[in-house]
Amino acid sequence: MKIRKSPANSRTYTLAVMAAAILLLTACDSQPEEVASESTNTTPAIADVAPGSTSPGTPQDPAGEWAFYGGNNGANKYSALDQIDASNVNRLEASWRRPALDQYYTDLNPDQRFSANLIAAPIVKNGVGYYPNGVGLVEAFNPGTGETIWVQEPPGGADGLPA
Repeated sequence: MKIRKSPANSRTYTLAVMAAAILLLTACDSQPEEVASESTNTTPAIADVAPGSTSPGTPQDPAGEWAFYGGNNGANKYSALDQIDASNVNRLEASWRRPALDQYYTDLNPDQRFSANLIAAPIVKNGVGYYPNGVGLVEAFNPGTGETIWVQEPPGGADGLPA
């Protein structure tokens, strides 16, 4: 025996769900207008910050330093460096490239498999670049030349490398 809902019950249920959704959405409003106008928060919105400046809480690092992912606490990926502009951007060339995995690791395990799909951004602090390599360990490098300074030792040596 099949139980059928009457159209009236179905309509009532739909109206109840819609009313609950409306109440939920209005409850999610960030602040009532009168409270928002009394707010003492003076932090500008990201859109209110001019290019080249940083919003409070996102200090700009010294020239050439990227101590945080995206350049600063706000990860806005902005650099105040002005060496590249509209007049020379079309003449840019790669100065150096780094492999996804330093030779040290492939010497430890010649059959080492690793990902060449790196999506991490390097961090530069005190003139040294750091990034996770193709097996997730950290490598330090000279940002001017790309030369390896040091590599993180795999926990457990060659046996500690992922298969």
